[in-house]
Amino acid sequence: MQIKLNLSFGNYLKVNSLYHYLFAFLIISITILSSCGVKYTPVETFEDQDKKRQQKAESFLKSEYPEKDYKSLAFGKTIVYKPASFNTLDSLYAVKQEYIDNNQIRELKTSGVEDMIENYRPIAQQDIDEVRYEFEHIYYLTKNDSIQVNHDFFVLDYKDSIVTYTPFYNYIIPKNWKELHNSYLFEFHFVTDRDLYISGREREFLAHFKAKEEDLIGEPELQSFMIHTLRIMKIANHINSIDFNLLTKQLSLNIIKHLAKDVLIESFGTLIALEDANKNVLGYERTITWSENEKNYETTVIFDQYLRFQEMQTVTKEK
Repeated sequence: MQIKLNLSFGNYLKVNSLYHYLFAFLIISITILSSCGVKYTPVETFEDQDKKRQQKAESFLKSEYPEKDYKSLAFGKTIVYKPASFNTLDSLYAVKQEYIDNNQIRELKTSGVEDMIENYRPIAQQDIDEVRYEFEHIYYLTKNDSIQVNHDFFVLDYKDSIVTYTPFYNYIIPKNWKELHNSYLFEFHFVTDRDLYISGREREFLAHFKAKEEDLIGEPELQSFMIHTLRIMKIANHINSIDFNLLTKQLSLNIIKHLAKDVLIESFGTLIALEDANKNVLGYERTITWSENEKNYETTVIFDQYLRFQEMQTVTKEK
C-alpha cells in the first residue's frame, strides 16, 4: 500500500531512487572533515543510514509507550526531500558515476566534473539543514488480550533527528489473531496451514481487501472492516479456499444456523453477482433452501463486494 502525505517543505523535490547512493555520499562528504594522509574512508550507504533512521524511530516509540509492548513490524520506502540547490550536484555525481561504470577514468580526470563537484559542494552545504527523510512505520502495541496496529509517519533531518512524528491511523485486533494479521500485512500464504509460498489468487484476494482498507483510512468503519477481513481469512483457512462461491456458502450456512437449531440444507442455489450498469460488482446474492421440523424455507442473503452481510429475507416454502 502506497500512501502519500501532503507535507510542505518549501521547494523540496523527491529524490529519484537511482540517486540514493550518490546522495548519501554527498551528505557524508560535506559533513566529514578531510584528513591528510588518509588513503581510504569507508562510504556509508543510503541503506546503512536508513537503518539508523529506522532505529531512531523505534527508540522513540519504545519511550513513547512504556506501558505497552511495542513491536516493530515494517518500514515503508524512505522519501528524501531536498532543496533545489542539490539538483546540480545530483547531475554531476550521476555523470561521474557513468564515467566510473564505463571504466573511463582518464576521461573523468580530464572532464572537469570533479572540479565542478568541489565548486558546488559549498553551495549545497549552506542548505543541508533543510534535507528531510520521510517514511511510514507499522508496529504493534500489545496490551492484555488485544493488539493495536499502528501506521505512523516520521520525518527526520540530515542529522537523523526526529522533526515530526505523525500518528496516521490504527485499528485493534484480538491478540490470538496476530499470525493471521501478519499473513494479511506481509502477504503470506494463509489458505492452508502448510508452509507454502502465497499464490497469485491469494495476492489478488488480499489486494481487494487492502484497497478498501486504504479507502477507509480516517473513517470509523475501518475498525469493523479489518475485523471482518481477518474473519473472512479465517473462514478461508477453515475451508481451504478463497473462492467466493464457497465462502458465501459457508457464510450463508452460519447465518441460517442462527435462524434455527435443526437445520437441513437442501440447496445453496447459484451465487449471483450484483452489478451496476458498467459491470462493476456491487455485491453477491444467493438463495438457500432449507428445512426444520418438516417445514420448508427459502432464505435470500445479500453480501457486498467484500462479503459483508447486507440483508436477508426468509419466506416459507409450500411443499
